[in-house]
Amino acid sequence: MAARDARSALITAVHQWLETGKQASLGDSRLPDRSSELARIPQLAAKLEELSAKIDFLATDERKARLKKRDEMQEELGIVNQKLGELGKTRQEYNQKHNELVDALNSALEDIGSAQLEVEASRSKLPSGILQAELDGVLKEILTAQPKWTDRQETARDRSESANLEAVNARNARDTVRRELTTSERHPEYRHDFPVDEITNEKWSARLAELDQLVLPKYRQLAAERRKDWEKRLQESVLDRLNERLKAAERTVKQLRDYLDRDIGKHRYRISQRRDIAFGPLWKLLDSGFEPTDELLKASRSDEVQQALAQLMAAVEAADQADDRAKRLLDYRYYHRYDCVASARVCDGSEVGLVGSATSKRSIAQ
Repeated sequence: MAARDARSALITAVHQWLETGKQASLGDSRLPDRSSELARIPQLAAKLEELSAKIDFLATDERKARLKKRDEMQEELGIVNQKLGELGKTRQEYNQKHNELVDALNSALEDIGSAQLEVEASRSKLPSGILQAELDGVLKEILTAQPKWTDRQETARDRSESANLEAVNARNARDTVRRELTTSERHPEYRHDFPVDEITNEKWSARLAELDQLVLPKYRQLAAERRKDWEKRLQESVLDRLNERLKAAERTVKQLRDYLDRDIGKHRYRISQRRDIAFGPLWKLLDSGFEPTDELLKASRSDEVQQALAQLMAAVEAADQADDRAKRLLDYRYYHRYDCVASARVCDGSEVGLVGSATSKRSIAQ
């Protein structure tokens, strides 16, 4: 049994050997390719042995270090080439982004140009009285107040809506005034040549310039002359008479003081007279004098004195229709405060005031 198994194994091995030889074409009578070079095998083997000996001879520590350095540099070169590839990709992305930004910049410049044309067209529609400095000031105010462009745009829209509303209200008010002028009985010259619904306002502006440059100067000059005449009459008719009567009142009080400057029983009486502070600005006017033609004196007057002068002129114009305060401005008897004071002499000869009573201004002045 064992012998038979051995023979079967041997037969199988022989068949495999034959199959291997068949696959290797060992039974083919033709020579394989490059078989002519088989004769060089001894020569090449000798060459290999010679080269191996040289390699062993040159295999020093320095050469090994150089070879190691070469390998490291080749490895670094690979890393550098990899980074160059990455940088090339980044550069492509940068170029693409750069082109996108350039296109966006060109588009923005075109938008800016269009916006400037729109601004110039809108600027030409504004009234001639609006200066560029005013517009620049508003723009600078918005840019300073709002750091974000979205907020700036919102603020500009709000102001635009507010300005449009104000413009509508102003046009309505203007048309109302025009309508009143065209229907007024006192101004018939506006009925036919001045249309109420004129948009450009050219005729009305020309009329305003004519009034301001030709008509109003004559009336201003006439008003100035009339005012000088009126102030002169005020000086002569009011201020001079006030001064005269005030001085007369002062003389009267001085006479009363002389009459009372003696002991009456145990007391001595006297009349005190002092300026009323309520008429302080008018007293300043009376003290400084009033000359209508003196421009230097007019410029030196305080606003308070000027106001007092205006009130005095208004009181003169009002005449009988003036109120109580206006009437007091023209009555010299209210310009002073009067008191009757009694004093008693004590044992050492000095005087002590006993009574201080305010009496009627009018009764003493009269």
